[in-house]
Amino acid sequence: MINKLSRILFSQWFFVLIASLAFNHLVIADEDQVSTLSIKSASYDAEKQQLKVKVKARGEKPFKLKLIDAATSKLLLQKNTKKDEVALKLNKIKGSSVPCSVTVQLDQLNQSVAVKNAPSDCSGEEARESSSTITELKINDAKYEDDLLIVSGEFSGNSLKSIVLYDDSTGQLLATRNRSREYNHLVFKVYDLARSPCRIRVQADQSSATQIVEHAENCDTVPPLLKTKRHSALS
Repeated sequence: MINKLSRILFSQWFFVLIASLAFNHLVIADEDQVSTLSIKSASYDAEKQQLKVKVKARGEKPFKLKLIDAATSKLLLQKNTKKDEVALKLNKIKGSSVPCSVTVQLDQLNQSVAVKNAPSDCSGEEARESSSTITELKINDAKYEDDLLIVSGEFSGNSLKSIVLYDDSTGQLLATRNRSREYNHLVFKVYDLARSPCRIRVQADQSSATQIVEHAENCDTVPPLLKTKRHSALS
């Protein structure tokens, strides 16, 4: 009776042990299939005219890697490999053909990084500069009432660095704070002026616009426009 019970207990223990080992094997195998991706480095060698991107991956092999220009989304290189670490190389490229930054894609995973030692005219630099350019600047209203100068307008473009208000006749800086809370709009309010300006100029980065001030005093003859580095009056 005791021997029979022992055999039953041993059989049950053995079954549990086998099931546990099998489950652990499945979990480990499943973990091995989880994909990860990282970019170890991305650099450009001007002397060799070579772009090299070092990548580390984990998951189901072979890895299907894509190297993409992060700024333009242009596909630069595709490579299938079974190696966990690989160097993606692009030869005989220079100037604007060199990406400023790259994206490596593995299935649904993406990693992006700036290219070290990329040339000053690398791909994407022109796009970044144009995106930060004010493409239009317009003054809608400029008036002086009760010792208060109010100037309002709008502009288009991104990444505005500075926007200031000048007396265009004298070049005097009147205000540096845009009081508008609306996107791509401007509002300047200037109090307690010694005299009202006859014409004002709004300078937004490298773009500018001028406007005659309504109700300004002693402005029967408005002085000529001041010369500026870049002027575009869209009023």
